[in-house]
Amino acid sequence: MTKLAEIVRTVPVACKATMVDLGRFERGGYGVHFEGGRTAFDVLSSAFERPRYGFVATMTPGVDIDAVTRNFRRMHLNLAQFYDWGYRHSQLLPPTRIYMDPLGLERDLDVVNELATAMSVQGTVPLGYSAVYAVGSDERERWSDSVIYRTDGEPYRLGEEFLILVDPAEPEWLEHYLSQLEDALEGTDLRGFHLDQ
Repeated sequence: MTKLAEIVRTVPVACKATMVDLGRFERGGYGVHFEGGRTAFDVLSSAFERPRYGFVATMTPGVDIDAVTRNFRRMHLNLAQFYDWGYRHSQLLPPTRIYMDPLGLERDLDVVNELATAMSVQGTVPLGYSAVYAVGSDERERWSDSVIYRTDGEPYRLGEEFLILVDPAEPEWLEHYLSQLEDALEGTDLRGFHLDQ
């Protein structure tokens, strides 16, 4: 094994072994070289020290959870963003187990949780995606005091009629949004969030 191209340890491996104990290591990144290949690993106190991000976009029955987690392990990814897992930008948890996300894609909350649990078990932190700055166009009236308006009185938008931008620091929106994040942490197996701002 190497650290910054310096050999730090040599470990004998039995013929046909499928696992080997490499011992304990100080924090840092290490290379592993063996006949026929090589790999690497990090020793970190948190995945956020050296994030290697991957994305999960399919969260419906039939997704091969083992294949998804194997792919994350193969690529040494330590954070998984569950992209558009939420029901709405202003209501993260869905009213039913099966739901449509804001883009009209089917989601299954049980599958979200199964994937998140599988990621956690293998050491990958499952993070839900959430946009701090927007609500659906159909929510303009509800969040009119939080909406960011142009000089012509129209709200700033993303997409023609998809999202309306809100001020993430506006007190009513901020209180609501933080409670949504808390509810989502309690109601799912996600361990945090990628906050899109």
